[in-house]
Amino acid sequence: MEIVEIHREEQLQQALALLNEGFPQATFDWSIAFKAPPGTFGHGVLLMVEGEPQGGLLCFEKTETINGRERKIVNMSSWYVREKYRRYLIWMVRHLTADPEIIFTACTPSRSVAAIGNRIGFRHVSTGSIASLPFLNGFRGASGIKVEPFEASLFDSALQKRVADHSNERTISLMLRREESIAVVILVKGLDIFQLPAARLLYTSDFSLLRNALVDIHYHLLRKHGVIGIYLPRFASLSGLKSAQSPDSGPSIIMKGDIQDEDVNLLYTELHYLPVTRRRPMRRIKRAIARLCPSFN
Repeated sequence: MEIVEIHREEQLQQALALLNEGFPQATFDWSIAFKAPPGTFGHGVLLMVEGEPQGGLLCFEKTETINGRERKIVNMSSWYVREKYRRYLIWMVRHLTADPEIIFTACTPSRSVAAIGNRIGFRHVSTGSIASLPFLNGFRGASGIKVEPFEASLFDSALQKRVADHSNERTISLMLRREESIAVVILVKGLDIFQLPAARLLYTSDFSLLRNALVDIHYHLLRKHGVIGIYLPRFASLSGLKSAQSPDSGPSIIMKGDIQDEDVNLLYTELHYLPVTRRRPMRRIKRAIARLCPSFN
């Protein structure tokens, strides 16, 4: 039995076959994940038994500067081990996450996956998600905060690259301005809250400014993008915000490493590379939104 990193085409095909077998209800093409840049472990690892792949773990990797230090961050996206060998899952994950210099993250709705993470040194960064809707967290925006489309020339090359790498029809990149303060917000569309179109926060450079601008962000997203709801992580800086769904709803974020919770973000993860699809909204609601927001789709 051995752990093999996913680098070669043959290994990619073996991983793809396992993912299709383990997640038959997936609404996307798993092969899209392998278009992401390979990292330390390639695209993840395979559990090989007598030369045959019996399990796999898909990974995405990025490098970020945190507190002046360049850190490697590996997002553990999806894993599947055939039932006969499932007892080796924790061994496989422990082997993968052994390097103390690498930060490991996972975003999962599964309590069992989070429990496995807890057994091998992961901690909860966010338990569930805040599902925010217009007016739920206030009726008036913060005075002096402007919500605008992202303007690359105002930011350094590293942040420009982050936004450029996440620029497609599914993502929305915004700027928040207040006096001398300016922050970036990146969201991904394709979800729903009570069958209303929603987006999830992937990244912000300033959680405090985001919280103060939440009402204005809702208005901007509705008016410009036809997006009504926003999913936010349950970080300490966002505590006290009301949620339209229970605290346990939505995926939790778990992490293994020595960085602060709010240094964790969801850029370069499966939420970007593997498109999700929302349930079809009720016709009457959809028609009403379309009349108010011609850009809605």
